[in-house]
Amino acid sequence: MREPTVVANPARTTAVLAVLFVVGGSALVGGVYLAVQALLDGFLDALGSSFLPMVDFVAKLPELWGTIAAFVVGAAGGGSVARRGRHESLTLTVADDEVGVLSRRVARVFPRGEVKAAFLDEGDLVLLGSRTEELYREPCDQRAGAVGRAFAEHGYEWLPEDPHKAEFRIWVPGTPGMPAGADELFRAREFALSKKDKMRPKTHALKEQLADLDIVVLDRGTTKYWRFAEHWFRLE
Repeated sequence: MREPTVVANPARTTAVLAVLFVVGGSALVGGVYLAVQALLDGFLDALGSSFLPMVDFVAKLPELWGTIAAFVVGAAGGGSVARRGRHESLTLTVADDEVGVLSRRVARVFPRGEVKAAFLDEGDLVLLGSRTEELYREPCDQRAGAVGRAFAEHGYEWLPEDPHKAEFRIWVPGTPGMPAGADELFRAREFALSKKDKMRPKTHALKEQLADLDIVVLDRGTTKYWRFAEHWFRLE
């Protein structure tokens, strides 16, 4: 059995990006603070401070401490962005007997027998099951070539695109032929998506409930697409 292939952002690259975000955030907020301070000084010199006591108070704050505070706030903001990016970055582990993915602090493992094909679709890594259902779909920030080679090296079918792209249809309430309860699940999921990260677990749970009805869901901006899962077929 071959050694698993891991596709992930190198630790050195992650560290460099984190430093850049911290330094960049610090410089941005600090620069804005200094620019505003200069504008306030000029404004007060032109109009006099007696009409704007609060503005005068802010302008007279010790410049050194104000500058330090601004740079600290900027660094904290940059660090927060860096941490978020690191947590959302996808790590892929492809082995002869299973596929592992780690993204947004959630790890999942799919036995080889469940994964019939894989591909990238507009930045998403997608794993297809035996009935053309989507076992997994999440944003992938890794290089397409590296991801494709990882699957091919271990004998998985790597596709150039989604073989079922043409089957997706736009969801509208009351679409004929939908299974009972599907509309309610779509509506609930649409509401959950509007709350973004706050309701991400519920969004995934509703997607899985739709999958139980043999419905594959695809999000493109605010538009929701769907298709039925069918029997697997191989692209010629």
